[in-house]
Amino acid sequence: MEPSQSSAVIRRARRDLARSRTEPQSLPGAGCAMATPSLRGRLARFGNPRKPVLKPNKPLILANRVGERSREKGEATCITEMAVMMACWKQNEFRDDACRKEIQGFLDCAAKAQEARKMRSIRESGSLPPNKLNKLLQRFPNKPHLS
Repeated sequence: MEPSQSSAVIRRARRDLARSRTEPQSLPGAGCAMATPSLRGRLARFGNPRKPVLKPNKPLILANRVGERSREKGEATCITEMAVMMACWKQNEFRDDACRKEIQGFLDCAAKAQEARKMRSIRESGSLPPNKLNKLLQRFPNKPHLS
């Protein structure tokens, strides 16, 4: 064999070996080559590795009801004013007349917090509670998904 012929044979053997590594293997007895499930998933992600393969176990439609979760509770307000008022009471044997300034500070803080809570509830009046939302969704349900 001439050197040019032997190098051509080597190149062809390398190419055939590379093809056999990348092409899916056919199952014994199968008429055509089929990719295994894991290889099929890898080939699907080969085009764009950052894009996930979506395989939903339920149809992708909105449900006819929402969960009955409770509204989040507000955080405690005026804690420092209350602590100052109670410390004053403890020092003065729980007499209100000795702690007028601290009591008034606590009541002012509580009134401001109440006003802020009212304003927040007026702003959030656009959202419905879950039970009213479920009643609306029952009146106008989604059509069942046919595929």
